[in-house]
This record gives sequence, C-alpha cells and structure tokens, in this order.
Amino acid sequence: MATYKEIKGVTIQTLDSDPVDGGIPAATWSSGGTLNTARNAGGGAGIQTSSLLFGGHAPGPTLAINELYNGSTWTELADLNTGRFSLSGMGTSTAALAAAGYTTTQVAITESWDNSSWTEVNDMNTARSDITAAGTQTAGLAIGGVAATYLANVETWDGTNWTEVGDLNSARAYFGVNGVGTQTAALAVAGYSPDNKALVESWDGSSWTEVGDLNTARRQGSACGIQSEALMFGGYTTTESANTESWNGTSWTELNDMATARRFASGTGSSSAALAAGGRVGTTGQSISEEWSIAPPTATILTEGSIFLSGGTTLKAFGKAAGIPAGTWASGGNLNTIRTSPGHGTQGTQTAAMACGGNHPAPGGGSGYYDNVEQYDGSSWTEIADLNTARNGSSTVGTNTAAIVASGYSGTAYLTVAETWNGSSWTEVSDLPAARSSGSGSGTSTAMIASGGVGPPGSTTPYGRVQSWDGSSWTEIADLNSARYALGSSGTQTSALVFGGSPEPSMTNNTETWNGSAWTEVNNLNTARGYIAGAGAQTFALAYAGLAGSSYKTVTESWNGTSWTEQNDMSSARFNSGDGGSAVGAIAYGGSAPGGETNVTEEFTADNALADITVS
Repeated sequence: MATYKEIKGVTIQTLDSDPVDGGIPAATWSSGGTLNTARNAGGGAGIQTSSLLFGGHAPGPTLAINELYNGSTWTELADLNTGRFSLSGMGTSTAALAAAGYTTTQVAITESWDNSSWTEVNDMNTARSDITAAGTQTAGLAIGGVAATYLANVETWDGTNWTEVGDLNSARAYFGVNGVGTQTAALAVAGYSPDNKALVESWDGSSWTEVGDLNTARRQGSACGIQSEALMFGGYTTTESANTESWNGTSWTELNDMATARRFASGTGSSSAALAAGGRVGTTGQSISEEWSIAPPTATILTEGSIFLSGGTTLKAFGKAAGIPAGTWASGGNLNTIRTSPGHGTQGTQTAAMACGGNHPAPGGGSGYYDNVEQYDGSSWTEIADLNTARNGSSTVGTNTAAIVASGYSGTAYLTVAETWNGSSWTEVSDLPAARSSGSGSGTSTAMIASGGVGPPGSTTPYGRVQSWDGSSWTEIADLNSARYALGSSGTQTSALVFGGSPEPSMTNNTETWNGSAWTEVNNLNTARGYIAGAGAQTFALAYAGLAGSSYKTVTESWNGTSWTEQNDMSSARFNSGDGGSAVGAIAYGGSAPGGETNVTEEFTADNALADITVS
C-alpha cells in the first residue's frame, strides 16, 4: 500500500552543512591568461583548456598569428598562410579548420591545422566573412555571412570539398562566433541583417527550423556548445555587451555577465566550460581571456522550494520565493526626464528597463506628450532613439533590445499606432484594430496580448477588448470578464495575469488569468487600485503602487498562483509609473506622486538567503 509521503510528500535531504549553489545558473566568469597579441574577430577551435585563436586584427594590420591556450597561458605557434579577420573555426586545438574571412575583401580561403602547421585546402564555394560554423576538421559546417549582401548560404565540408546545402531561413552575418554543434546538429545564434537579431535557427542535417529566441538581440557575440546545451556571450547591442545566456534545448536563460563587455571575442568550449578570448571594446583590440565555469562537483543545484536538514536538526528551505516577505525597495538612478504613464506591460528587467514616452504637465497648463525614450542599465538612465509618435498610456512589452509600444494617447486622440524597437531604431508596424489608451500588455515583441484600456475615441468608457500580436498583425481574441483601464499585468501571450484597474467610477481589485483561449476570475488583490504597476509571470507576480480615490499607494503585493500577499511597501507613493522585471526583482520608474510627476526609480529585490523553517 502506498504511503501518504509516496503520494504527496517529498524526501527531505540530510546535509552536513548548508549547500553551495551549483549548476549552470550559478556559473561565473573568471580571468584567464593574457594573449600575446591583442586582437578581435579571430577564429577559434578547441576546448577551454586547449584552445586555438588564429587570425584577427587589432584593429590595424590583418593578422595571421596563431596562439594556443593550455588553461593558463597562451603560446604562439605557426601562423596561418593567409592573414585575415572575421573568419571562423571548427575542430580541436590539434586538428582545426579555418574558413572564410576578410583580407581586403571577403575570401573563400580554407586552411587545415595538423598541430604543427597550416595547409591551404579547397576553397569554399562562396567567398564571405563573418560566418558562424560548427563541426570538425573533416566534417564542418559554414553558415551565413556577408559579401555584397547578407547571405543565407550554408556549406558542408567533408575533409576535401565544400558542398552547398539547405539555406538559412533568415540571411544574416555577425553570429555567435565560432559556433554551436556538429555538421548535422547545429545552431545559428543571433546576428545582423540589417538590424540586431535575437533569432535562433536549428539545423537537423537537411533543413533549418526557427527555435526559441535569445532574450537579448545582438550581433558580433560569441557562442559555443552543442545543439541541446549552448552558451551565448558578449556582442554588441547599442554598445558592447557582457550579457551571457544559456540554451537548454528549449529556451534561453540569462546568467552571470562577463567581467568585460566586448564584441568579436573568440568563443570556444562548452556550455559549462567556455573560453572568451580577445575581442574589441570601442576601437581597441583586447588581450584578455575569461573562463566560464560551473560550481565544483560538491555543489548542489539549489532551486526554489528545496528543503533539507542542515548540520543536525534544523530544517531549512532555499529560494527567493520563500524570501519575498523580506524583499525590500531601494533607490535606483533617476530618469533624465520627469514623466508619468510611460507605458505598462511585461517590459524589460530590473537592470535592463526602458521608459517609452509618457507625459508631464506643461507650463501654463495642459500636458506635454513625449516621444522620448530612455534605457536603464541597473544604475543610470540613458536617452536613446525617440518614438515616431509621442504618447502616454501605451501597452509596452519586450526587452530593451526588442520591444513593441502599442496604442496610447497623444493629447488629442486615442491611438492605434504600434511601433517595434530593434535595439537601435523604432519602426511603425500594423495598427491595432481599436484605438485606446491605458491598457496593459503581456508577452514579447513578437508574441503579445494588449488587454483592456479606455476607448473608443471621444469616450471615457473602459472596455475589455483584447488583441493578440503575432509579429506582423493583430487579431481580436476573447474579452476580459471585467472591462477596465489602468490595469496591471504580467506573463506571456498565452499565460497572462491582469489585476486591478478602473471600471469607472471606482477602482477594482479584480484579478483574471488567461490560458491562451479564455479569461478566468481568480482571487482578488487585497487592495483595490488602478494605474497599478506589475511584473513577473502568471503564476508568480508582483503588483505595486497605484491610485485609489485620491490616495496614492505604496502597497506591494505578491501573487503565488493562488492568492495575493502583502509585502514591504515602496518608499515613494505613486501611480502611473513604469514597470518591469520579475516578482523577485522588479522596477518602478516615474509616475504621478503627491508632489507632482516624478523621475524617481525604485528597485524591489527579494531575499535570496537560506531560511529556517519552524517545525511544530
């Protein structure tokens, strides 16, 4: 007969001491050996402790230099026959292949390394530079690149000849160098054509399939690993990036950043033991190396909800989820432009947020509506390219490199206008089918739902209309059960949470979940309010700030998938602030405060410590 523990229970671990957090999520970068010749855009091959870096430039003269890393120091070996940069490599440190590149023009040159010298072998069919690659010295894959235009061409190498095979779905260059996978199971990660890409395509030996996008679109980064376990690091967005993401075969997760943000580094190794060598910061070639390593074998992968006995009879648990009641708000960097209502939705993270538009009372009465956009890096805000259409009250989702701003109010009319952001500029896309303002959004820049709002034009009537965005067009889907505007939201296009808002004339605490086909009313907020901010997922969210009557709110509540719990209040009461992040790391910026509109930023961070559990 089964016991209750076998049906519903879990086994509690007994440990001699508190565990050390391990696994890929806890992996970090550390300093490695210094290159003899500083450079960027070189090719590479091998593993973290035995890796080649060949070619490149500083910038300056094109280099043929070849260096070997043994896990601590770099040693110069025999040079390439043809110096070049923006090439890629395949294979190991003792049996490598160098393909493509740029001399004074794109080249098709291929060279083979036998552990003592380079030999020129048959050229590629198409001369190109800035490819990504996969495979070995005798079974290679060369992907994409640029010549007179961006290329989708893919070629395989059999040890003697190159053969054209199935093209990429999206022509592009400046991928993650040197590449991910084998000749028959590879990934093409990120790139540019003619904007930064978060796009990832998977190769099965005959055709390419689009899979989960990176969280941060970029070009000129580095990648390594296999098709089911990969790492992407560094690159260029609007500046050099230190961002690191891991791939588990299904989705990308942001991890600890590199110590030095850079692009065009050579990336070799695996998802658990990678090497980033050289690269470029501004116009300067780098000689630094960094090593990516997971925690030692004695470490434990700590996940939210882990329970164990530590050093005797003390029962402990781990996870930020358990530490939310101890979470606190702290001051962040102020916006450059004071504003209220800069858009609501699942937009950005606590350390990579974006304030889009908004408004501020103009001298002598009335309001000034902004097209101004600012990005946050965790400490300060920087002005970037303006929206095409000034507005407040938009539905805004995505990241600071791939976002969409939809609907809003221009001061004279409700809007249907939608714009997407590619990391450098805004582009107008298909209009929404219904004009509105003060709605909210859930999802990404290519898979979004816009919920609620006030409209149609000329009306102050809240409505429950919801539209879905697939990256090219909008579709009407099921209405909210409770029509409202000035609501908060979290989650994705198919798994969303909306809460609070104003159904007129009062504020509501109503909460609803979306499963991709229908809305369901669930447990209400503890404090009814509108113009509320939110962050997180459908099952794990944060609701904060807001307005109830004439009362400005500091109230913060967390959602565990079933009910709302009050947490530590914000320092500054406000409504109509910008929002973003997660339930354990949220951000609030701008908004309307008792003394007027504000540029103040606050950051919510949950306690991540091990916590004792009271046993009774």
